Amino acid sequence: MIGVDVGETRVRVELFDLTLTELARAERPLEQQRYEVEVIVGHIRDGIAEVLAAAGKAPEQLLGVGIGVPGIVEHTPDHGAVVHGQTMGWDAVPLEELLRSTSQLPDVVPYFIDNGAKTLGQAEMWFGGGRGAQRDRRPLRLRCRRLPRHSRGGERPGGRVGSSDRTGQGPPLPLRGPGLS
Repeated sequence: MIGVDVGETRVRVELFDLTLTELARAERPLEQQRYEVEVIVGHIRDGIAEVLAAAGKAPEQLLGVGIGVPGIVEHTPDHGAVVHGQTMGWDAVPLEELLRSTSQLPDVVPYFIDNGAKTLGQAEMWFGGGRGAQRDRRPLRLRCRRLPRHSRGGERPGGRVGSSDRTGQGPPLPLRGPGLS
């Protein structure tokens, strides 16, 4: 299995065996080029080739490639995973299609592309501190208060803030701060 993290300052590619032991790692810094699509796709493609070669593994042996990216990921039937990443300057980038067209991985190797924070949270649930935790399905109670008019500026009314209480018992959590009671 290969995991790829497209971060703020680098692209990290890691190869793991079935026990999640790291077999190889490659990192590519993002300095001058930042988030240019061709640069990111090249870093991912070259990083995958590098970790496979370092571990002496054939591409056909891969179970899949998981990629965490900043932004919203839309899964489409025509282009696979399409990334909408405002912080990266990406608007509807067909990342999966670009990787498949430039990579030497067989078509049977699946790509699992999603938001990086979402993939990190899922990994925590499977392998980290959240392992064994049950999903909390109790309703989330919200308490909202209107902010003073000056908190947002101009003549528009203030916004709303709130707090949550997942226990479902007792009063909502108190709101604190200037203009809040």
